[in-house]
Amino acid sequence: MESLYRRHRFPPEIISHAVWLYHRFTLSFRDVEDLLAERGITVSYEAIRSWCRKFGPEYARTLRRRQGRLGDIWHVDEVFVTIRVERHYLWRAVGQDGDVLDILVTRHRDKRAAKRFFRKVLKHQERPPLQLITDRLRTYPAAHREVFPSVTHQTGQYVEQWIDLAKEQSKMIPDSGDLAERLRFALATSWPEKVSAKSEEGRLVLSRVNREDYLPARWIEGNSGIALVIHEGGSAEVEKTVVVRKLRAEGKSLLLLDLFQTGAAQESRNYTYRQGRREQGYHLTFNRSDDANRVQDVLTALAYLHGKSSGRIELIGLGKAAVWTLFATAVAPKDVNVQLYGDLAGFQGTDDEFIDQMFVPGIQRAGGLATAQRLAEYRLGVVR
Repeated sequence: MESLYRRHRFPPEIISHAVWLYHRFTLSFRDVEDLLAERGITVSYEAIRSWCRKFGPEYARTLRRRQGRLGDIWHVDEVFVTIRVERHYLWRAVGQDGDVLDILVTRHRDKRAAKRFFRKVLKHQERPPLQLITDRLRTYPAAHREVFPSVTHQTGQYVEQWIDLAKEQSKMIPDSGDLAERLRFALATSWPEKVSAKSEEGRLVLSRVNREDYLPARWIEGNSGIALVIHEGGSAEVEKTVVVRKLRAEGKSLLLLDLFQTGAAQESRNYTYRQGRREQGYHLTFNRSDDANRVQDVLTALAYLHGKSSGRIELIGLGKAAVWTLFATAVAPKDVNVQLYGDLAGFQGTDDEFIDQMFVPGIQRAGGLATAQRLAEYRLGVVR
């Protein structure tokens, strides 16, 4: 440490005190310059700035070494943050005593980012934990197996406690806009600024401008209102239902969709092979889940209909699609006039039900089914 102060005019005590003042309190370099001047020490703010840049990181490393290990159990989680209008992910590791071990901000939430964060924490803590506790995000097990495979990885009761706490917090949030924003982050959806529509082989194809999504649809012209009807089997299946026949008899204009990986929108999974093992393509592994993509497709269709008419849009979800339409209604802008009709068919929003019918990592921590129903009720929707 003494070698760091060579060729410096001031002794280590003054340099360390100046660096401490700057980092400990909300002071500028000029404020520190004035405080030192009060004590008869004449030094420019530029010198103080160079001291902080040179000695600050070394002081921090020394303090971490003196502090020792903060915990043998690491609780790791990630949250969405917005920096300059762009979405980022804040990773955080906390010890069993509540001490923050380390943080990291990344642009992606994939295995590479998780490995980078694990290695960063491991470097500072100097040895791996005895136990790692995370949520059910699938990037955690993949990164865990490569960075410290001998460490016990758990996603049990602690995750349930976090989810219960998040649900309680959601109940206490009075602003529907804040609730909707939490769900949007979990679903990674957005309201399209503009939706293009073109005819392709006798069908209507919707797409968000400047995006590469592809949403096949069928438009049936009517003269009495608009209804968006969705079925898990796609437009061909929904057209056979009693609901559609009744709406056509009433003269409704209908938009029937083939959501992501349903009906005519089903495509091969584009598996790749690496070292003899089959792996999913990048877009299916690290982007939105299938169900989150379907919610986004419903929003795209709503935006298209909202641009065509300012009147009320009847949104009808049949079968499993009732859950997708519920969450789409919950995160749609308030000025979109949507009347929701759907039978959840006993869907209670448990972990197992979300895994089987609406798999979206983090949806429970964003409030889950209760928050979606609460937001839908603000629109006077009918959800049974």
